[in-house]
Amino acid sequence: MKLVRAQAIALRQFYLIRGSPVRILPMFGWALLDLLLWGFITKYLDTFAATCRVVRGMKNPRVGVLGARPAAFNTVRFSEKLLERSGITVETLDLSEVFGRIQKLTDDAAPVKEKLATIAQYV
Repeated sequence: MKLVRAQAIALRQFYLIRGSPVRILPMFGWALLDLLLWGFITKYLDTFAATCRVVRGMKNPRVGVLGARPAAFNTVRFSEKLLERSGITVETLDLSEVFGRIQKLTDDAAPVKEKLATIAQYV
C-alpha cells in the first residue's frame, strides 16, 4: 500500500471525527469492551480450569465416617451404595474403637512422636 493512500484514509478519519466528535467513542469503546470481555472470559476459564483440577484430584477418594449418625441428623444422610457406585469409598469407624486405639498408645510411642513432629512442622 502506498503512503499516499494511508495518509488519505487518516485524513478522512480526521475529518469524520472533526465533523462528529461522537464517532471517537466507538474507536476506543469497542477496544475497551474487547479488553474487558477477554479479561472476564480469561478469569472464568481460570476458575473453570481450577474446578476441573479439583474434580480430577477427587477421583476415587476415601471418605471416613467417624461414629454413628444420630437419628436427629436426617438432613445429612447419604447412601454408601450410591457413593461406592460413583467410585467413592466410605470407611466407617466406631467412636469407641477410636478411643480404644488412643488409650493403647503411650506418649513415648514411635507413631505418636512422628505425628507430633509432623504437626510441629506445620506450626
